[in-house]
Amino acid sequence: MKQKGKMILSTIMGQKISPDLWMKWIRENGFDQIDFYGCFPLYSPFSYKDPQMRKERLSGWTKRLRKEQLHVFSYTPEMRNFPLNLADINEEIRKETVTYCERALEDGVSLEAEYVRVNGGYRYLGLPRERAFDQLCRSMEILLNKAEKENICILIGPEDWDTTNVLDGCHQTASLFEKFQSPYLKIQLNGNLFLEGKEPAAWYRHLFGGNIKAMGVRLQ
Repeated sequence: MKQKGKMILSTIMGQKISPDLWMKWIRENGFDQIDFYGCFPLYSPFSYKDPQMRKERLSGWTKRLRKEQLHVFSYTPEMRNFPLNLADINEEIRKETVTYCERALEDGVSLEAEYVRVNGGYRYLGLPRERAFDQLCRSMEILLNKAEKENICILIGPEDWDTTNVLDGCHQTASLFEKFQSPYLKIQLNGNLFLEGKEPAAWYRHLFGGNIKAMGVRLQ
């Protein structure tokens, strides 16, 4: 992830090493911002559904990150697991995902993060894109209201096909942005689209300008 020319590492890169070793490596290599990824070994939102337990767990991490002088640029709740899907046509799944993301916004506040990253959900094969997009918009309306209440911004944008096939390009992302035009909705670019030559970065700069807050690159 890159923001204002600064590289920001996600804690998901350290999911197979101890938190102590990860923090030591971060400090020694001069990083001062991170993307806090919601999965083990640091924090799994699936394990702490009770609000008080979540606050206590995240409070511990917030204190440690302050001590290490690490700022949480963004909090990313794990969303690649079925049945998490903001664009699902199954209302039970969609509503449960909205609730999960509302908790993620609260978690982001607890971590003193600037942003909470969510993905655009998944469209079932054979389902018209417009239907899935409409479902995503229903979800985002609720989440943006929650973001305003919590005073934290949502990061969303095109991602790889295995993460979302609803917001998989500039056109779809622009449609979402134009629909809401909320100060709590910001854009994260997918650097892989540019590296693979699928879309020019100029499209996004022209459409979104200062609303682009980060660019993610998946390291293979």
